Parts: sequence; C-alpha cells; structure tokens
Amino acid sequence: MADSLVSLSNPRGNLVFRETAATSTLEQNIFNKVGAAIYAVKIDATQNTSEDVYLAIYENTSATASGLTVGTNHPITVVKCRAGKTVEVTMPCGIQSSSNSSYFHAAVKTSAGTAGNTSPSGTVAITILGE
Repeated sequence: MADSLVSLSNPRGNLVFRETAATSTLEQNIFNKVGAAIYAVKIDATQNTSEDVYLAIYENTSATASGLTVGTNHPITVVKCRAGKTVEVTMPCGIQSSSNSSYFHAAVKTSAGTAGNTSPSGTVAITILGE
C-alpha cells in the first residue's frame, strides 16, 4: 500500500480561532477580518458535566460587535454539545458572511436559540476553522 501527501495550493480553512474557556461573553471578530467563512467547529465540554452547552455564531458589521447582545440578537447558527462530551461539525460549503463588511462573533451559553445568556458552569473550549 502506498501513502501519499498532497500539498493544496488553496486550502479551505487556513484560520483557526481557539478559546479554552468560552463563556456567554462575546468573542469578538473571531478571525480578525471582514468577509470570513466558517468551515468547521469543535466544542469540547468534557470539563462541563452539569449542563448541555450551545455555541452561538453571530454576524455583525462592527468588529467590536457594537449593538450585538447575547440573548437578544439572533445568531446565524447554533451548535449543541451534550454535557461532558465533545462535538465536531464540518460545513463543507462553509458559512459565508453575508457581506464583505461583516464580522463573525461567538459565544457559548446554556440555552439554545436566541434566548438566554448564561455561561456554562464548567470549562468549555471551542475551536473554529475558517478563512
């Protein structure tokens, strides 16, 4: 059996955002650029055994998330992770920002959807792959 390694000239997902202690406080401008795309997320809640957690991704035209409030504004997507577990989600076509003047922001909370802004009781790490 032969092994092979191919170098890609234009790989998807050349930016990695990682937060080792994510909370419901917004992580602002996660890729430090406008017009980004998200291709995968990983939520590691193995140190948070008390409740399920939800990674909420938001889009806003401000790099500082001006006017964006967790629990009030609608996230563009939410990913659930069971208490004490890890989940990885790939998005082959990606989540594209709606314009070249939008930034992605992220928060981890204990309720699904728009409502709720309670942080997890334990440590939750997130990794977001994008470009």
